[in-house]
Amino acid sequence: MARCKGQRGERQVVDILKEHGYTAARGYQTRGGGKEQPDVVSNFPFRIEVKYCQTLNIYKAFEQVNLDNPDGNNNIVVFRRNGQPWRVALDFIQFLELCQK
Repeated sequence: MARCKGQRGERQVVDILKEHGYTAARGYQTRGGGKEQPDVVSNFPFRIEVKYCQTLNIYKAFEQVNLDNPDGNNNIVVFRRNGQPWRVALDFIQFLELCQK
């Protein structure tokens, strides 16, 4: 059930990115070998970890995205719970740098 919900969330994020002019598709994390793919493969300038759940451990979510992309650059967590809008969390320094542009 949770896996289906996660996949549904990834599809929703892909659709939102496409609506805003980005190319996007779900990643295939279960393929063997090599580095993990992100939840969403896109020309969006961030590596996206998608979490669609009622209770989120944001630190664990960042651990996951940072393991998949260890340089830590442009890693974000896009998340929501039922009945709520999608939200984004990112490193504070990255946020400040974005605000300065």
